[in-house]
Amino acid sequence: MAKAWMEYVKDTKVTDPTAPPAPTNVRVRGTEVTWEAEADLESGLAGFIIERDGRVLAHVPEKGKNPFGRPVFQNLQYSDTPTQPLVPMRFTDATVEAGKTHTYRVIAVNTVGLKSKSSADAVPVVAPTAGEIDALAGKRIVFLGDSITQAGGYIGFTTYYLERAHPEKAFDVLGLGLASETLSGLSEDGHAAGQFPRPCLFERLGRVLERAKPEIVFACYGMNDGIYLPLDTDRFAAFQKGVTKLIEQCRGAGVKRIFLVTPPIYDSRAKAGETDYDAVLGAYARWEAELKVPGVTVIDLHTAMRKARDARPAPFSGDKVHPGDDGHLLMARTVLAALGAPAPDESVATIKADPLFKLVEQKRELRSAAWMKHTGYTREKTVKPGPLGTAEADAARIQEKIDALRNKP
Repeated sequence: MAKAWMEYVKDTKVTDPTAPPAPTNVRVRGTEVTWEAEADLESGLAGFIIERDGRVLAHVPEKGKNPFGRPVFQNLQYSDTPTQPLVPMRFTDATVEAGKTHTYRVIAVNTVGLKSKSSADAVPVVAPTAGEIDALAGKRIVFLGDSITQAGGYIGFTTYYLERAHPEKAFDVLGLGLASETLSGLSEDGHAAGQFPRPCLFERLGRVLERAKPEIVFACYGMNDGIYLPLDTDRFAAFQKGVTKLIEQCRGAGVKRIFLVTPPIYDSRAKAGETDYDAVLGAYARWEAELKVPGVTVIDLHTAMRKARDARPAPFSGDKVHPGDDGHLLMARTVLAALGAPAPDESVATIKADPLFKLVEQKRELRSAAWMKHTGYTREKTVKPGPLGTAEADAARIQEKIDALRNKP
């Protein structure tokens, strides 16, 4: 018969002669390493050791903290409950060299200091190259979409990281999203309290293509295209037709690359008897993700955002539709990862405190407002196309300040 014993302690300093289980499911995407790990039931996990090519690269976290005893990976509250949100099992390799292949392993360490066996090797991958970024640099890039795109958060974060990571390159990014807009041309009864129907991109797309002359287009639609009703064959077909028409018109105007960004999540779990609108968006996203069209790249934001939402207790969106800053940052991270340029793991507050970000946002807001009026649109009223005025000259002056910051020794 196995013997059992009890040990009385006043903190987490229990006796533990057993090493923790080895981490599993180690994956590498771009420069980001993720993994899974079982709990160490005796003393808890203190952290992880990241190995690259057989050598120790980093410790996660760099320095543990826990006021109640031994430092543990998932920091504790006043009980043995981990704080929320949980610390992600993720590490970004900021020292990786472009074009090189590396092998990663992860080792778990418990609070006694015992180490697990190494995980299995992650699948070797080629580190991101500058090819995709080179294809964007120096080109006119236009982001199209609905109110989420018009808000501009994810465009600002994306542009900031491009500017910051590639000070030797120039990025010409225009955010031209329009609130309430669809590709399907559909609108629900009583939209905006019956004041006006949802606008459709194709009322203005020709003018955008003619005046802005984009070489690269990012388009994020779908949220409004199902008009917040259950999945329906005709509505789905209208969205599919709209996506196809968008691609055709962009290619006809000389757009070289099109990035279709699948819709964000509808940030609510349907209750019994309610429409599961996120399932509608999921269907739209899966259809887009399966498209195989030359010159068209699909970035599956919906899947990435759903996975991230399921791993956190708080919603990205207070109204189920419009993400807050952390949601927009996740959107930017998803776009950047698809471009082979993953962003470092840092908070919204850290980014917003950077003077470079403030200048990037100032420029984005100035140009977006000016170009929306320059190309014209119809929503609750018709705004006829007008002159750009001094917008581009003003933006150039801001860019000089951006360049001075990002090239600062």
